[in-house]
Amino acid sequence: IQEALSRHTPDVVVNAAAYTAVDQAESEQERAFAVNGAGVKHLAEACRLNQVPLIHLSTDYVFGEVERVPLGTSEPTGPLGVYGASKLRGEEVFLASGVRGAVVRVAWLYDVRGSNFLTTMLRLANQHGRLKVVNDQHGVPTSAPALAEALLDMAERGQGMPQGMRHYAHAGHTTWHGFASAIVGHAGLDVPVEAVTSDAFPTAATRP
Repeated sequence: IQEALSRHTPDVVVNAAAYTAVDQAESEQERAFAVNGAGVKHLAEACRLNQVPLIHLSTDYVFGEVERVPLGTSEPTGPLGVYGASKLRGEEVFLASGVRGAVVRVAWLYDVRGSNFLTTMLRLANQHGRLKVVNDQHGVPTSAPALAEALLDMAERGQGMPQGMRHYAHAGHTTWHGFASAIVGHAGLDVPVEAVTSDAFPTAATRP
C-alpha cells in the first residue's frame, strides 16, 4: 500500500475492495476478516501517515434485527453473520485510525453490467419464463453509477469532504419481489413474478 501511495501520489483514495461472498463467508471467516478488517486497517493507517483522505465503502449488513424504518448513522449495529461482522470491523478500524475521510454505507447495489440482482433477474426471467422472489426482505435498490457520481463528488472536495459515517441511498423502499417486478416491467418482459417468503430460499447467512 505504501509503495502504491508513493508511486501514484493520489489526492484521495476510494476503497471499493471487499470480500463480498455473503454466504461463503460463514465458512471462510478468517479470509473475510483479513480482507474486510485487516485490509482496511492497513489502508487507513497508510493513508493517515501520507495525509491522504480515504473513502471506504461499507454495507447495511452491519445492522441486524431493526425496525422497518430509515436508519441513521448512529443506530446500533448488530450484524447477523460473518460478512456483516467483518465489514463492521472494517468500519471500526477506519474510525479508530484517525484518517481523514468517510465510511459510506450502501445497500442493494445494482447495475446493467456485472453480477448483481438486476442482471440475475433478467437472466433467470429469460431462461425460465417465470420468477419466484422473496417478499419479506425490505431495502432500497441503489444504482451503482449514481453511487459512483456521489463518491466522485465527495472525492473532488479533497480535505473538505464529509467526514465520519455516512449513508447513501435513493428515496423510497421496496422488497426484492417489488424490485424484481419493476425490473421485469421495465425490460418489457411478460414474465410472472411470484412472491414467496425467505424460507423458500434457505441461505447460510441470515439477511438483515
